[in-house]
Amino acid sequence: MFDKHGKEIASSQNEHKQIYPQARAVLEATAFQTREMMDAMERDSGIRIGSLRVDGGMVRNELLMQFQADILGRPVIRPEITETTALGAACAAAVEFTGRDRLTLAGG
Repeated sequence: MFDKHGKEIASSQNEHKQIYPQARAVLEATAFQTREMMDAMERDSGIRIGSLRVDGGMVRNELLMQFQADILGRPVIRPEITETTALGAACAAAVEFTGRDRLTLAGG
């Protein structure tokens, strides 16, 4: 329910009923936008993309990843370390801090 100033008014009784559909809609919209981008890339390049590699916080959401795979009709691949942007920033800082021109990660 909303007041005339656009502020949300939620009762505790209806709160959970309202949040789930809204949250799911956000996740589905994200997946559909990703599909639109992949469709455009494939159309422009003439190359079929065989899988989608993902990273970031949203990849922890099983519903989103499964829905994404379903609407793409291809695998969605998550890395072992999902926050690769943060890892890259940390590696760049380590290279700068140590004065080395490169960094060797343990196990790699």
